[in-house]
Amino acid sequence: MKRFTLKDAAAVLRPPVAADSKYTRGVVGLLTGSEKYPGAGVLSAMAADRCGAGYVRYVGPRRCEDLILQRCPEVVLGEGRCDAWVMGSGIANSAKDARRGTMSRLLAAAGSKQPADAAAAAPACVVDAGALDELAPGGTYNWTVITPHIGELARLLQSAGIADATEDAIRSDRAAWVLRARDLFGCAVVLKCAHTLVAPAPGSASARPAGQRTVVRNTAEQRPGMTRAIGHVGGNRPGSVRENGVLQVIAPTYWLASAGTGDVLAGVMGGVLAQLRLRLLDGSVDFASAVASAVLVHGLAGGFASGVLDPGQPLRAESALMGMAADTAAVGHPLTASQVAEQVPAAIHAVLAAGASTPATSFRSRPVFHGSLR
Repeated sequence: MKRFTLKDAAAVLRPPVAADSKYTRGVVGLLTGSEKYPGAGVLSAMAADRCGAGYVRYVGPRRCEDLILQRCPEVVLGEGRCDAWVMGSGIANSAKDARRGTMSRLLAAAGSKQPADAAAAAPACVVDAGALDELAPGGTYNWTVITPHIGELARLLQSAGIADATEDAIRSDRAAWVLRARDLFGCAVVLKCAHTLVAPAPGSASARPAGQRTVVRNTAEQRPGMTRAIGHVGGNRPGSVRENGVLQVIAPTYWLASAGTGDVLAGVMGGVLAQLRLRLLDGSVDFASAVASAVLVHGLAGGFASGVLDPGQPLRAESALMGMAADTAAVGHPLTASQVAEQVPAAIHAVLAAGASTPATSFRSRPVFHGSLR
């Protein structure tokens, strides 16, 4: 695994330029929240709205619409052209949601059976929670990432007929199972936990670096789904992946283990992918690095919200996300998911400041962010 750090994220994210508009800064659509869990829609909207996307759309129940507009009046209601879609947060797996058809249509557009130009034009998809069962094993989903926690990954793999994919088995070798899920569903995979893992999609430059590769499964030498890279590992794009292709992003605080923080992560990820769309298409940024950058921004926001990190102090690019809560005196304090969403602008600023080699000192507890990412 390769540890993905603040320095890596700073090579991926970019501030806006004078020629930007709300459309070139990225349009993100949300298919999140439900009558039962309206807060997930609010949290994903707050996060997407605060991470620098130029335009946020929401499609969902009236109750969610009303609550979202109270917190984020700039969000636009209804479908339309989007660079990235976030789907499933706050929607039960078994729910007969009216948006299921839209989810299926978006994922079908991302599928490998589409013409090359259609696949390239398809928006990026962040698939969370209740939308995970919309993916079919054996497919290939372009610009798509699933974001399960360990329990969700176990259920997803078991539903695909892998009976030994228990939570304990996944905990014992998370990298192997993330790669197995990646290969089975044909998309990038984020396994959410304190040390979050990001597996690039099969066939991507991240997943297939230059040089010989050998895949060995279910042997005494290799654990289920483990991939070993042999020989020269190429690639010099921002965040290039080495070894088995898996990136590890370590959160600076374990207070992030709180209800709703996954909804915030999904919103941040949709916003980041929307903003990076053109750079993803031209190959100047790889998909796994874009996804890992969103995970890192989310972790930084949690660090600020918990008091483990100080948004008024510069961050060291290599050590800002190294499990601080476990091995320093900075224990921090409890947080809520909405507080994490509120700190997303400070986290974006910290990454951009690291890229510009300037201290991240201008944000405090409730920052206001006027910039964007490219």
